[in-house]
Amino acid sequence: MARQPLQTTIDNGVLTIQCPKKLNFEMTQTFRESYQKHLPDINQIVIDMQETEWIESSGIGLLLLLNSHIDPNRIKVSIVNVNPTVEKIFLVSHIHRIFKVVKSRNNVDNN
Repeated sequence: MARQPLQTTIDNGVLTIQCPKKLNFEMTQTFRESYQKHLPDINQIVIDMQETEWIESSGIGLLLLLNSHIDPNRIKVSIVNVNPTVEKIFLVSHIHRIFKVVKSRNNVDNN
C-alpha cells in the first residue's frame, strides 16, 4: 500500500499537522516529511490528534524526534484534540513536560 502524506496546513507561520487514526512506526517517514521542509518558515507547530485513536511507543518516539529537530526557542509545539486514551498514554510518558497538550485549538497561543 502506498504511503499517504499527512494533511498539513500553514497559516501565518503556524504549521498544523493532522495526525492519522494510529500514530506508529509505519508513520515515521511520513510524519517527518510533514514538518521538515517547513521548519525554516514557521514559528509554531500544532499537532491535531482529533482523528487519532491510538499512539504506540514508536509514535511517542516520532514526537520526540520532532522535538529534536526544532529550536524550542524559535518554534513552539502544541498537541490538540487528544482523546482520553491517548491522553493517558501522554501522562504516563510525560509528554506534557515536553509539549503543550491542550483540549482544543482554541487553547493554543498564537505567538
